[in-house]
Amino acid sequence: EDEIREINLVGFDPNLAWPTEGGDIEITKEPSNGAIGDMQTNNGDEEIEKLSQWKLDYTPNPNYAGLDSISYKVKNTTDDAAEWSEVGTIYITITAQNDLPEITLRNATEDMTEDTDFTFLVDYLDPDDTALTASVCIPDGDTCVEYSEGILASVTEQPSGGTLAITIDPDSDINGERVILLTLAEDDGEAEVEATILLDIAAVNDPPVADASAFNVSEDSVYTHQLTGS
Repeated sequence: EDEIREINLVGFDPNLAWPTEGGDIEITKEPSNGAIGDMQTNNGDEEIEKLSQWKLDYTPNPNYAGLDSISYKVKNTTDDAAEWSEVGTIYITITAQNDLPEITLRNATEDMTEDTDFTFLVDYLDPDDTALTASVCIPDGDTCVEYSEGILASVTEQPSGGTLAITIDPDSDINGERVILLTLAEDDGEAEVEATILLDIAAVNDPPVADASAFNVSEDSVYTHQLTGS
């Protein structure tokens, strides 16, 4: 699957040698599930006793696995009176392979605001329609964890219909740039892919806060008290 393969086409004449240029060849049926490239003679510099060969490249359609075929006929032009051969067919078997899931980020950087939960969408594709599970974590040294440096990341909507949702829940007063890692794994365990997402958390101007306080004062006296805030 998804591989270009060179194919040899062979003509056989039990009576005459073939010319160096290989004689005539005609494709009578092109492949139904792929495409073929230009034909080239594959005889070398000498006449080939009884046999003539041609070569071409066959490319299956993207992600196609199954059967295909090419039919052709040949004519040995050494004899001007030669007729076309019967049609010969080459049968091709395209073996399936596991295609990796694909992640497409809608934005290279996701912008959010301090002290606010934020949910964004990521697009994905699995060419083989394999069931997938998504997870996110935050790189922390040699490990990747769900919570780090005041940021909690989670997948709030698993893959469905080509999109998944990721929610970021920051602690209070967390801002600046953060990195999260998205992993999309096939449920059969055969493959997984990763994507790095950059978060840019904008700081906000927090209003000042007055500190509550209480004090006692005697009747008919003057008392000085320090009020504080931040």
